[in-house]
Order: sequence, then C-alpha cells, then structure tokens
Amino acid sequence: MTVPPNGSGASRRPLGSWLRRVAALLVVAAVLTAPGCVVDGRPVLEGSSTASPTDLPTAVELGLPEQSLLAMPMRRQPVRGWTVSAADLGLETEARIRFSRIGNVGDRATFLAISSWEWWVVGIELSNGDSLFEPVWLGRHGSPEALLASECYTNGPTMIVCLRDEAQGEFAAHAWVIDTATGQVLHDGPTDLRRSAHENQPVVDQVGDYLVATVKDRGVYGIGPRAELTWRVPGTGSLPPHRQDDRDVPAPVVAVQSRHREPDVVFSLADGRVLNPTVPTGEEVHRATAYPGGFAYELQRDYFAGAGIAFFDNEGRERGRLDDEAHLLTGSDVMPLAQTASDDRVLTITGKPLLELPKSVLMPYTRLAGTTLLVSTDEERRLWRQFDLRTGSEGPTCDREELWYAYTATSGDVVIVRTDESPAQALDLATCETLWTMPGSTTTEAKEVWRVNTTLVLRVNDKLSSLVAPS
Repeated sequence: MTVPPNGSGASRRPLGSWLRRVAALLVVAAVLTAPGCVVDGRPVLEGSSTASPTDLPTAVELGLPEQSLLAMPMRRQPVRGWTVSAADLGLETEARIRFSRIGNVGDRATFLAISSWEWWVVGIELSNGDSLFEPVWLGRHGSPEALLASECYTNGPTMIVCLRDEAQGEFAAHAWVIDTATGQVLHDGPTDLRRSAHENQPVVDQVGDYLVATVKDRGVYGIGPRAELTWRVPGTGSLPPHRQDDRDVPAPVVAVQSRHREPDVVFSLADGRVLNPTVPTGEEVHRATAYPGGFAYELQRDYFAGAGIAFFDNEGRERGRLDDEAHLLTGSDVMPLAQTASDDRVLTITGKPLLELPKSVLMPYTRLAGTTLLVSTDEERRLWRQFDLRTGSEGPTCDREELWYAYTATSGDVVIVRTDESPAQALDLATCETLWTMPGSTTTEAKEVWRVNTTLVLRVNDKLSSLVAPS
C-alpha cells in the first residue's frame, strides 16, 4: 500500500476531510490485521507486522511440502566428518575410482563406484560412514563406450536398477536389479530396456523415486524386480519435464502422461493405477500437473471455457479448488503456481492461496528454501525475488544464476550452490551475499558436493566425506 508523502508544500485541507482520511486509515488498519487477507498481491497474516518469529506459522501450518533442510547451520564453512575411501569399502583395484550418487532412504545412501573398466554399487550409512552391505560388483564394461552408456536408477524405496546400454561386441544391453535393504542381487541378465531412444523399444525415465519405461504412442510401463515391463498406462509415452538432481522435497508418487485429443492421465508410479477424480456435472478435467502430496487438474466447461483448477490428494480425493478461470504454470513442480486473468498465484496442494504476484510475461520458475519462496521471471534466470510465505513480505532480489542451474541444498536461511571455482558456496538469503566458498575448482579437480537426505557429502577423487559444523 502506498501512502502519499507529507511535504511542506502540502495543501491545507478542511477538518472534515482530515477526519474522513483518518477514518479510512483506521479501516485499512483493520483489514491489515484480519486473518488471511491479501493486500497488494501479498498475504497478510494476523499480527504478522509485529509478530516475533515464534508467533509466525510454521511450514506445516502453511501447508508447504516437507523439505530436506540441511541438519546443521550453514553460516560457517563446514569441515570433514567421517571419510571413507574406495579401499575402505572393499573396492580392490589399481584403477582410479570415482563415485556418483544413486539414491537414499533416509540416511541409508547408495552410490555408484566406477573405474575405467569396472563398476560397483556401494551403500553407506550417512550418520557414521559405515558400509551397509558388501559392494555389489556389476562386472566389466568392455569398452569406454559401454562405460558412458552405464547408469543406475532408483525404483521404489529399496530397489536399484543398473543398466548398461549400447555396448559393443559380446557385451549386449544388460540390467542388474539390487535390493538395497540387503545388497542382494535380484536380477543379473540381458534386458530390452534402453537409456536412449530406440525404435519400438522401451526407454527408461527416472520419475521421482521410480523408474518407468516409455514407448512412443504406446504409453508408460512399470519395471519389475527382473527388469521386466509390468503395468502399462496407454498414452503418448510423453511425460512432462521433471527435475531430479536438485530436488529436496518429497518426490511425487503420481505422474502425468499426455494423450492424443484426450485429457491428461494421472497414474500411480508404484503400480500404474489410473486416478479418475470426480468433478461436478458439466465440468471436465483437462491438463494436469503432479506435486509433492497430490496433483491438480485444469477444468473446462462446455469443452472450451475454463472452469478453474481442482486439487486432489494421491488417491484422487478433491482437497480444494481455485474457481477463477486459470491455468497451471509448469515452472513450479514444488508448489502449484497458477495464472489468472490478472495475476500469478502461489497455492498449496489444497488450493489455499499463499501469495499473489504481478502477472508474468515469461514463465516464472520457483525454488523453496524453508518458508522462503524464490521466484525468477527473467529470461536468463539470473534474478530471484524472495518472499517470506509466513508474512508475504519481500526480501532482497538475488542476482545469482547459480540458483537456477547449480542449486545444491538449503538450511532455510542459507542456500548452497556450486560454481566453476568451487564445489560449494554459501549464499545468505537475507543479504544475497556470499558467506563462504569451499576451495577447489569443479572444472579442474575431481571434487563435488552433494546433498543426500539432510547431509552434505563431499567427493574428492576416490574418497567420500560428510561435511559437519566446525567445532
């Protein structure tokens, strides 16, 4: 709300005019303290202007998705905690080994260890660095081309599928399926699965915590414990783009597939069950988007007119609606973002309004850091506006393109990104200033930092370390 400034040259007003003005201000003050009101495009919560941080609503009370915030403060540069080497894990080879992430269930994390010719799956308990099971040897690659065509995926809470594709000579496409609860190999043999497009062959796609296979114009398939195709959801075989590496909120357990001249279909990633939510007579579902905790459908009336957006839980039960004519914006897969005729609205998965923003020309993209929402609408994704979702107040705009392509993790008030000069750099959201920079170029040194659950894990050559608060 803008109040005209009082200057020495202000004209004199009659007493009645001033009384009316004071009365109007008192009305505005009453509106500002009313619970759930939205003023100037931002929500104003009861007492938010004077409330202490302990009086403000929590992320759970706001309806935000649960976030894997880093377990320790990040205002000081962390140091190494436990450290394990390839040799400590029982990987006996003279060749240089590098690690990459696969997945985790809580603090039970799995990594892929790769040398020039061999590869293994290893499990590590993040709380202490202990090995979870004996390394699972996945054989020899046979060629550098086969090495480049090898990758591991998660497929549900405790299953990993490792796939070697496009190998040469005697090394055909091959799959390993591993139970990460025990380290047991459930399958070790040839497969029809492919990592990249092959005519009429199923191409794998990691969607959230599940691995599915798509076949153009046939649909989406589940993958079973022997790397076989299981359930099928008919459709185009086309899934919307989805982020994986930087996701720190629970992955959706449902997915959306397009269909020719029909509404999108929403289905369970666990078993392929199609969700057909009920909508009022005269309305039809149209385009859908999945989020942590549920999904949303755009609604149509009489085939053409928009009828709003309906929000559903993962069982297809309606949880809320946005009745204004609106459509879903795809730049946010953490929280629903809808565009109406007049503005952009950030909503919870139940349709509760959290924030109203000016209508954007370019697609807005969002990131969540605790109870702070970062929004970028510029073409290069360099400028990120900040909004405190507890009060609606706007913080400083950060000019940091790393928030787009190099995001690693957050503790809520600090965001960790990577740069060409550093595997980890801390950004203070309160000031947009750099708090610390870990030495070591990511372009010239074998050095990476990953977020795994609530822990930062550092890889340096063939060693993995946890990063902990300095003493």
